Amino acid sequence: TANTWEINGVGGYAFPTGVTLSGNETILITRGEPTTFRTTYGIGSGIRIYGPYPGALDNGGEKITLIKLDPPDPVTFDIPKIRIDRVNYNDDYPWPTTPDGEGDSLHRKVLGNYGNYVDNWEAASPTPGVVD
Repeated sequence: TANTWEINGVGGYAFPTGVTLSGNETILITRGEPTTFRTTYGIGSGIRIYGPYPGALDNGGEKITLIKLDPPDPVTFDIPKIRIDRVNYNDDYPWPTTPDGEGDSLHRKVLGNYGNYVDNWEAASPTPGVVD
């Protein structure tokens, strides 16, 4: 129960102990303080917001991975890290180019599809916390 979910990329982020994510749940992880982010962008209470994460998204591309830590192996005490989802985005074709400093953000088309499938992403105006 002490093992937490993690995000590799953006400087790394470990979720608070005891957080459980539901399948296809939409959450936000922000670089700033979550309460300020919620107020600034009018995010409803139904969306959980975590943060701040220590780094910044790389506008040129980056690999971001959601990791679930399993209980330690009883013999070796190694903690297995299970990759739940990943996206290795880029600012070059075939990725949409307008999220690279032109105001758009990347939006996942189908939440249940694997994150590292470029055809499952599109450029659109930022809508933090909105579930399509």
